Amino acid sequence: MKIKYLLIEFLLIFVVLVVPPLLITKPQETSQVLVFSWVTVEQLVIAIFLTVQVKKIIKTEKKDFIFCISKATITFGALMTVYALMELTDVLTKTLSKDSPVLADNANWTGFRLIFSIINLAVSALYEESLYRVYLPETALFLISKTNIKKNPQLLVEILCVAIFALSHRYLGFLAVLNAAMGGLLLRLCYRSCNNLIPGWTAHFTYNLTLILFSLLI
Repeated sequence: MKIKYLLIEFLLIFVVLVVPPLLITKPQETSQVLVFSWVTVEQLVIAIFLTVQVKKIIKTEKKDFIFCISKATITFGALMTVYALMELTDVLTKTLSKDSPVLADNANWTGFRLIFSIINLAVSALYEESLYRVYLPETALFLISKTNIKKNPQLLVEILCVAIFALSHRYLGFLAVLNAAMGGLLLRLCYRSCNNLIPGWTAHFTYNLTLILFSLLI
């Protein structure tokens, strides 16, 4: 793949997919998670496209299956621990906007709506993992490696990508941004450990689904 084409593609994806969430100032409607949405289809197509693009430019050796499963489990546990700490801080400070798609009408969780909600959560997690944990940092590092920059800026790139993901949650409040930053870091470490999208996606999806299930019990 030509560097100029890849750079143009990267900039377009950054402007179209990364920038808009940073500009959101109001919480999105959570009821749409219960119904079929073309946004879900779009996210699935984009996630597949981004994953394929990264595979074209970066050849990585995937780790053992059992190792990746253990990393997914550990990451999920860490995500839940971070969320619990954020909730504890919320109780103490009363400043946290909920960083989960909590639904007010639990009665809607029946039949096909339950199926749609699970599909939407799975695709949403896949989309975020492919964009923020794989395409954005890996492509940026690849492009930088083709320049004359002598110093390795990997740490800076990693921090910026985590910060971008965290700030896309700023409309939910400071603690939500902090929660997203910690979660983004853990999920990125999971990907770096396994060189595989699936473990991080599994942990991310399970985390989101668990929060939904918890909301139904409240």
